[in-house]
Amino acid sequence: MVLFLTLLSLALMRINSFVHAQDSAEDFDPWTDFCRRFAHRTAVIDRRLYIDGGYVDYGGGVYPDTVNYTNSYLLYLDLEDIVDTFPVLYTNLSKPSEVPSVVGGTIWPDTVNKYLYLYGGEYNWTSTPPSRYTLWYYDVLYDTWDAKTGDSEILSPSFGAGVVTDDRAIAYYY
Repeated sequence: MVLFLTLLSLALMRINSFVHAQDSAEDFDPWTDFCRRFAHRTAVIDRRLYIDGGYVDYGGGVYPDTVNYTNSYLLYLDLEDIVDTFPVLYTNLSKPSEVPSVVGGTIWPDTVNKYLYLYGGEYNWTSTPPSRYTLWYYDVLYDTWDAKTGDSEILSPSFGAGVVTDDRAIAYYY
């Protein structure tokens, strides 16, 4: 009887693990289901903290079998709208599927013209980097995306750190 219960328990754990592995990021809500986000890129324009890409873990905690999903959303926290000592997270911004959701990299904010420029980052195993470098940018005021493609076959850099000097409109990436 003990052997039967042990085998049944192991079989149920295996089935549960298989079912969990079949979940996709689309099965979860980025606002209510997330546990943690990491390796993303952020920028602030007009008291809004924008979050793009990186990994997200869903569920009530982080466990050995936790799946790190790629965050495919452009999110923002309104730093003026505080509820229970934390800014409200909004998930209603557009992000077409052709805009890459990468891990690492940086977002350079243009606080004058209200643009976010996405630079660098590493593609995950489910997506292929473009053959030519593409600089994606997002218009904060109109919730629209556009891109400029380079003439050379230079690929986007992977991990690094970026900073912008607003007063001189210069961005650096290391």
